[in-house]
Amino acid sequence: MILTPISLGANVARRIIFVENDPLVLEFLNDLVSDVGYDCLLFTNPLDALEAIRHSQGELALVTDLFMHPMLGSDLAAEFRRLHPGQPVIIMTASVERVLPHIAEGDIVLRKPFWGRDLLSIITELHARECQLFGEGKLPVAKPPA
Repeated sequence: MILTPISLGANVARRIIFVENDPLVLEFLNDLVSDVGYDCLLFTNPLDALEAIRHSQGELALVTDLFMHPMLGSDLAAEFRRLHPGQPVIIMTASVERVLPHIAEGDIVLRKPFWGRDLLSIITELHARECQLFGEGKLPVAKPPA
């Protein structure tokens, strides 16, 4: 697969938070997405990710595994949505049937195993949607509630 860097506006969100308990999968996700111009925050522990989410702003999306310890990805996603309303959540899981009770309206489910191009396609679409909604360089930076 040939990866082409994505042109990003100066103020358009370009950071993606990845939470995956398998370090090899996390490394793959980082390499894949950073090669096309996105910054990544990487976590193998959802509690560490939760702390970062509480202090972060301007993320394009949260991409998380569903079944992790000591916290479900769906619980992490709920906190992300509370602090970053309107920002998308992508839930990765090998068991789509088991994910249904855990997803919220608007979540994107990516079934494992997946091709890298599938994730890139989703991220590119999310980025294009933000540019269309807010205009390049006009994306508001969400601030966590006080």
